[in-house]
Amino acid sequence: MLENNTNKDERRAKRYACKSRISIKGFEGFAVLKDINADGVCIMSKTYVTIAPQDALTVRISPESSSGVKAFDVQVEVRWIKSSPTLFMAGFLIKEKKESNLFQQYIDCLTGKRPAGTSSPPSNKVFQWSDALATGNEQIDAEHKQLIQALNNFFAVCSVHSSGDAMQKTINFLLDYTVKHFYNEEQLQLRYKYPGYNNHKAFHENFKKNVHSLMVEFINKGPSDELLKRAKHDIGEVIIAHIQHEDTRLAAHIRGQQS
Repeated sequence: MLENNTNKDERRAKRYACKSRISIKGFEGFAVLKDINADGVCIMSKTYVTIAPQDALTVRISPESSSGVKAFDVQVEVRWIKSSPTLFMAGFLIKEKKESNLFQQYIDCLTGKRPAGTSSPPSNKVFQWSDALATGNEQIDAEHKQLIQALNNFFAVCSVHSSGDAMQKTINFLLDYTVKHFYNEEQLQLRYKYPGYNNHKAFHENFKKNVHSLMVEFINKGPSDELLKRAKHDIGEVIIAHIQHEDTRLAAHIRGQQS
């Protein structure tokens, strides 16, 4: 067994147990994180890793899927190693957190500050509500705001590669709310005898099919840059354009009927 003379107080600092995969450049074997804190990590492997104290490494941490946090890199320095015929362990001091937001999300998950399988609110929403989207109809605008929030929640879940359950829940809400909102709009059109009802309903039916088809792909394949790009255009940008043009006409017609 080999071990360097690391400061014992540093190694006794509170750490949080985890089950992440860990990748070290040049090492192809299987290793996992034993524990982690804001300053360091400890790894375990059944295969010897050729590293030595004071080596500088870039380590990729791949959190367990239930955490809802995607893989991130940290730069570390090897502080101590232990080895036996059946187990290899090493302690690393974290020198730089390349993706500090993901690192903090993972720590928050391990400490219970952020429930596993959930995503943090996106720092920059994909779609923003603005006065340019307001139709002037209180019910329609309120539902549009909720629909845009559902879209942003979906993209937020995808951005952190959340667990399958979290993605499924977000997708179900987006699908269900789209159907609910379109139904409510169509009822308003019938009540106020909107002349564009048939064309408007045809758009709704086609849009629902496109959303459902895309969501099935996300469930089967997982988020990818290509799928996210398609979703942004085919769902987000299309519905934004529809709100600005067709729904604005609908709201104007309703105001005319009410006056």
